[in-house]
Amino acid sequence: YIDPPFNTGQAFAQYDDALEHSVWLTMLRDRIVQIKELLSDDGSIWVHLDDTEVHRARSVLDEVFGMENFVAEVVWQKTDSPRSDAMGLSISHDSLLVYRRSPAWVPNKLPRLQSTDITFGNQDGDPVRWRKKDPTAPSAASHQGMVYAVQHPIGGHLVYPGVGRCWAMDQAWMLTELSRYARYELRDIGDEEERSRICGVEPERVRPGVKALMLVDPLDTASAQAQAVYNAGNWPTIYLTGPGGRRGFQRKQHISDAGRVPDTWWPHEEAGHNRAAKNEIKALFAGQHPFATPKPERLLQRIIHIASDSGDLVLDCFAGSGTTAAVAHKMGRRWITIEVSPDTLATFAIPRLQKVVDGMDPGGVTRPSAMKLGRGV
Repeated sequence: YIDPPFNTGQAFAQYDDALEHSVWLTMLRDRIVQIKELLSDDGSIWVHLDDTEVHRARSVLDEVFGMENFVAEVVWQKTDSPRSDAMGLSISHDSLLVYRRSPAWVPNKLPRLQSTDITFGNQDGDPVRWRKKDPTAPSAASHQGMVYAVQHPIGGHLVYPGVGRCWAMDQAWMLTELSRYARYELRDIGDEEERSRICGVEPERVRPGVKALMLVDPLDTASAQAQAVYNAGNWPTIYLTGPGGRRGFQRKQHISDAGRVPDTWWPHEEAGHNRAAKNEIKALFAGQHPFATPKPERLLQRIIHIASDSGDLVLDCFAGSGTTAAVAHKMGRRWITIEVSPDTLATFAIPRLQKVVDGMDPGGVTRPSAMKLGRGV
């Protein structure tokens, strides 16, 4: 994560924020090139900017990391109210440009919201609460190997994904799950025409040789076995729908597996705001002139949670007041932080991080179990 000067044309006590666009971009590019070489294959970079340079920075990041490794532009609501002294429109957000080092990077899910927990229930005796989840996914045309028939274990009819959709889980997993109802095998049933209709391509262009999941035993035998499994409750993850389980399929999503996929809109209620960040700094350095542009610990907590795991290494080469390193330490990550200004290091970053290491920082995202994870600064 880096939070470079935004190049707003202003002068701050801790740094100069007024450079020619080309000079600013060269400064950024030099650091981006070095950071890319340091990233692991499953690493990511988060560049924090406002709307002054974000469009130009996007071009530099595309050049260095490749457009195919652009993940998203996150919008963070940095204020909790508009500024009445704004000359034009009051700016309420910053942007986070997120790029991955390679496709090996997979973001971690966020904790569920309490409001979603009420959607989980239990209708089959499963010891873990669950809710229904579509067993299919979009993009059938580009995932033709995931478009195939499944013979229903009770009714014997063929079940396909809807038009334009494919099965969401791989075929080996589907075979294992359905075999909990009755014996299944992979079989070529010559259904290219139906598969081409679902994929939206001509029959001669549909992927050949994709086998269906078909019952091994006669339907009467398989149906009786599957009906007994259905009637017993605590159904498999792929469960049967309709009266008596005779219609189609759905998939269980257990509450223990249901984290929240990160999105690109981060309201201040979830990720903090600038006023909270300044209050955190004031609490740590009472009586001092506060750091000009701190970021709230909750914002860095969300970034570090999504982007890394316990024990991973977090780098911030624009340390400022030390927020990134402080939160990384509290979250059980290793960290490296760099700051060009000796005064900023001496006044803010080092004293703050020493308090974190010593367990003397009760603010921000501090949790008692997360303290004293290091050996010193």
